[in-house]
Amino acid sequence: MYGCGENERLVGQAIRRRRDEVVLATKFGNVRDEKGVFWGVNGRPEYVRECCEASLLRLGAGHIDLARDIAGLEQMWRRDLLP
Repeated sequence: MYGCGENERLVGQAIRRRRDEVVLATKFGNVRDEKGVFWGVNGRPEYVRECCEASLLRLGAGHIDLARDIAGLEQMWRRDLLP
């Protein structure tokens, strides 16, 4: 998250009235503290879901079109685990 999620809030504002015209993508896997300091990577399904739910809240969106594993994790995740 750049700016501890601020970029997602800005994107959410920008697409609010035209959500059906965009493909909304996000990434997951990097673990950071509240100040944005990198702590490591996590590909556990529970963490993937947590990341996607947090992104949805910041974006003000109902769904994500594409969620990408940014950390190059080998672990598999399933679409049915995402919100």
